[in-house]
Amino acid sequence: MPRPPDPAAPVAPLPPPASAARGVDALERAAFERLRDAALAAPEIHFVATYDHATDRFEVRGGPPGARADFAFRRVDGAGGSTLEVVSGDPASVFPSARPDIHGDLADVLAALEPGSAPDLSALGYLPGDARVGYLPYADQSWPLAVERIATLFDAPDAPDALVGVMPWAGPGGGTHGGMGLLQSRATFVLGGAGARRGLVLDAPARLTDVAPTVLAALGAPTTAGVGPDGAYDDGLYLTRQDGWPRWDALDPDPCARVDHVVVILFDGLLATELNHQLLDDDADADVPAMRALARGGVVFRHGAVVGFPSLSAPGHMTAGTGLWPGHHGILGNAFYGRPERAPFSPTALLDDPVAALQDPDLVLGLYARAVTPETETLAAAAHRALGRPDADGRGGAYVAVVNDLPLGDADFTTLDFFAGARPKRSLEDYRVADNLALLQIDALLRHREDRVPTILEVAFYATDSAGESDGPHSDLLRAELGVMDAHVARVQAAYARHGVLDRTLFVLVADHGMELQDPGRPADVGGAIRAAGVSTRFVADGLIYLATLELTAERDGPALTVTVRDHDDASPVARATVRCAGCVEAEASTDDDGVARFAVVGGAIELTAAAAGFNAQVARLE
Repeated sequence: MPRPPDPAAPVAPLPPPASAARGVDALERAAFERLRDAALAAPEIHFVATYDHATDRFEVRGGPPGARADFAFRRVDGAGGSTLEVVSGDPASVFPSARPDIHGDLADVLAALEPGSAPDLSALGYLPGDARVGYLPYADQSWPLAVERIATLFDAPDAPDALVGVMPWAGPGGGTHGGMGLLQSRATFVLGGAGARRGLVLDAPARLTDVAPTVLAALGAPTTAGVGPDGAYDDGLYLTRQDGWPRWDALDPDPCARVDHVVVILFDGLLATELNHQLLDDDADADVPAMRALARGGVVFRHGAVVGFPSLSAPGHMTAGTGLWPGHHGILGNAFYGRPERAPFSPTALLDDPVAALQDPDLVLGLYARAVTPETETLAAAAHRALGRPDADGRGGAYVAVVNDLPLGDADFTTLDFFAGARPKRSLEDYRVADNLALLQIDALLRHREDRVPTILEVAFYATDSAGESDGPHSDLLRAELGVMDAHVARVQAAYARHGVLDRTLFVLVADHGMELQDPGRPADVGGAIRAAGVSTRFVADGLIYLATLELTAERDGPALTVTVRDHDDASPVARATVRCAGCVEAEASTDDDGVARFAVVGGAIELTAAAAGFNAQVARLE
């Protein structure tokens, strides 16, 4: 491989100012408090959080029912970067533990399950007394990096007004994810093959943001300047904006161990605790010889890698492929509210419609560009910057393929180039079709000996997520699916072996999030809590809450009073809003197309109330 270019000059700007619309201000405060109080009246809801503009701090209320508590923290910027400082309350009152390094082995998890907490899950194939059925008690739970994950989410341009987190057992389905609890936040992280240390199980905690810089470090990429995890410039980075760090403790320290190829295989929804059990334990019950050989001859992170919040597929895939938390790469959930468009936005829809993608792939790429923040550097973009681009004949530089995965920016080959991308739909069979299409693409990439082997291959498989959601993270269905996944890994290895590069290839097995068994008798109803509060919202999904707020201004000229009602999000006029005036000749008026209503003032203090369909009412007082 040719010598890498010298480190690039700084190219990333400092982080932009946080979204002016994030969190709540004085106009949104009353609606937020109604929502918060109604939500926390439900025992299945764990916490509600926001950023408060008036105090420049993050607020969290939650904890166990009957002992709800508050704490607040703020970001403090200094010459050495930014830190998060608690200014009131105690985070442990809401999140008793934030440690990622507890309950590391499956036996530890099962032993900690609360006695008597097991419901009847015979419909999913579990027999009475099955040790896999039960829930971690609240005092034994952990919410890793809770403060950091809340804060960084509010950095996004499309940041919500509020976050709602449910109890770890209170989601839908046999298994679920999306929450902040330990198991839903614990993604697989295993390195094997060339460039990895040999036969290690590491207890040191890892983050999903560590994956991308570790891949680049393994390839011997030079470091560059950019924005580091503390929000300040650094010249020792592998991506021009980077929230994680290379895991040198997992890489072979021998300078001659630099690899020529890396294969990143992402198993959607695969809990590290379950996979590690199958890879390491003598009582493993899944047939995974290819992955077991990689793990036992490589490095396994016992506690996996902590993912962002919400712990969902779209943000997790992007975090693994960019080294950034969701609030920094911009994809906040499988669906979120696009503030400029004033409409819901679904990143997973990028490849959900193969016909549309085939007809107009540029439209798909345009949607991708809209969702991802401009300062985001994907693995593909970082590899091209650090190691060069292939020339017109495909020679030299770094050749990057992204198959069935979301971080496709600047890749040389993507699923769009092959077939417009079959993305997972709703059934396990649809997930399997997507996985088989991924293998078909890899076979096509490496069919002939003269085909170039990718410097980085990123491929995602999805059936593990469907199996875990259907029957749970330790279910017979999931374990059977792991055997299928192992065959996929062996097939990729065989393709690299045919090209004579297997001994120079590092394999990185990761996931986008974890998975946790759910209790069908105790589901959370976030939407019902919001309705009970009488709060109007623009969008609610995956714990992300966007309020619909009116902005009310008044100008008085003698006895004449002009009231203007606007949408607080974009200052657009709200027509046909009802304005009530206590202290005016007319008690009520409607706004015109410019959002204006006019009154004649009787005198003294005036109280105005504005209301409109789909908005939270607003009150203003004039002396």
